This record gives sequence, structure tokens and C-alpha cells, in this order.
Amino acid sequence: GSDVVKDYEILKKEVKLFSQNLFNKKSIVIANKMDYPSAKENLERFRSIYLDVEVIPTSAVTMEGLEELKIKLLEILNTITDTQIYEDNEFESYVLYEFKNEKPYEIKRADTHTWVITGEKLETILKRTRFNSDEAVLKFASKLKTLGVDDELTKLGAVDGDTVRILDKEFEYNQKLKY
Repeated sequence: GSDVVKDYEILKKEVKLFSQNLFNKKSIVIANKMDYPSAKENLERFRSIYLDVEVIPTSAVTMEGLEELKIKLLEILNTITDTQIYEDNEFESYVLYEFKNEKPYEIKRADTHTWVITGEKLETILKRTRFNSDEAVLKFASKLKTLGVDDELTKLGAVDGDTVRILDKEFEYNQKLKY
């Protein structure tokens, strides 16, 4: 239902606006959907207007022209020389952002059997936890485990029975506790 001549004109303008070097390169038109009823008339109209444009009619449905297209594309690829498509001044400088996988907490040893954990995210979780139910306590412990606190404490040398302090709350460390 579209106007192939008008569509081609729009495409040419967009390519030219994008890059003059790209616009100046050799191109071919692949006229797909040749199985459509109005396709042959559209192709004849296009060819009558653009006499110098190479057109390869194809149909993905009927497989018409696909072998010719592959041969033509291989032919073109074998003749392409390296040329600069973009102007040096077409690109602005950029900034590369790297995301660090930083822990949202810090663990320090206060004394032989006491560990102090600080960190805004962890402290926020603690403040939002209602410690008046076993379910809430287990959920909090599960979040600590998910954040890697248990593994980190074990690596640092914490043993069962050690005290773990976050803000004003103290907990007993237990490696075997399942939650």
C-alpha cells in the first residue's frame, strides 16, 4: 500500500543526511514481496523513474530471486575497498561508565568476638524490619545472606556465638542456621 518511489526518495534523503560518504557508495535496491499483486507494476514504475539503479526483485515467500541476490551480494563484497564512511568530526567524545560490584556494607572487627557491620542499604533494611515476629527476623537474616554478609563473616574468621552488631541491634552469629 505504500508508494515505492516516495519511500525510496525518503530513504535516500535520510542516508544523505546521515553520511555523504555512505550516500556516495554504490547501492542496489532489493525489491522484496514480489509475490504481492501490485508488485510487478510498482517495480516497472520504479525502474522507469530510476533507470540507473540496479534492482533485484525477490520474494521471501516464493524464494524468487534469492539465489540471484546472494550471488550479487557476494560479487559486491568481493569488490569493496576499505573507505572511511564517517567524517572524523562526526563523533563526539564519549565517557565510558564502568559499574563496580561494590558491597553495600562494610564489616569490621570490634574485638575478638564482636563484628560491626555498617552500610546505608543494610541499615535501611534493618530499620524497616519489625523484629517482633520470627518471620520478619528470618526474612532479615535471609537478606543478609543474599547480600553476602554470612559468607564475608565466615571469610573474616567469625565463629558461632560471635556477636554481630548493626546500628543498635546485636545478633548471635551462627553458620549452621538455615533460612
